[in-house]
Parts: sequence; structure tokens; C-alpha cells
Amino acid sequence: MTTAKFIKKNGNHTVRISGHADYSHPDIVCAAVSMLTCTLAAALNKRKGFFANIKKGKAYIKVPCSNAADAAVDTVKTGMFLLAEHYPKNVVLKEEGYAENN
Repeated sequence: MTTAKFIKKNGNHTVRISGHADYSHPDIVCAAVSMLTCTLAAALNKRKGFFANIKKGKAYIKVPCSNAADAAVDTVKTGMFLLAEHYPKNVVLKEEGYAENN
């Protein structure tokens, strides 16, 4: 099971991804989670205060809130929501500090 946790606190977005989806071989769900995670890191890597540590099976991304960071995080969070909705046995999405409609 992959857990994707999105936290908005103290003016920062923090994203923590852990686990493995264990969907099938090849694992298309895990590949989708990895692609969304790497896309977020690539979109934010030039932002001031950006930090990422991405390894097999886990990722940590932190970036100060801004219009650009908010848009990138919201887009990736939507992708993770869709994965969790379509593959509930393989992906769980957790949020902290975000408005309900976000």
C-alpha cells in the first residue's frame, strides 16, 4: 500500500510518499505514483526554499507556499486522489491543513 500525505502548515507544503502499491507486475499504480511525485519535484525544483529527498519506496518534498507551488501541489494532489479513488487497495491519500474543497 502506498500512502501519499499532503500537509499545509506554517506556510509550507510538505508531501510524504511511502510504501509500494503492490498492484501487479509491472506495477502501473506504483509507476503512476512515482511519475506524479517526480513531476511535482521537477515543477518545484527552482523555487526558493524547495527541498526534496526521493528514494525507492519513499519521498519527502517541502516547499514554501506560493501561487506556483499551490498550483503544482494541488494538481499532483488531484492525481493522487484519482489513484486512491480508482485503486483503494493500493493507494491512500491523507491531507492536513487543506480546505475541504481543495
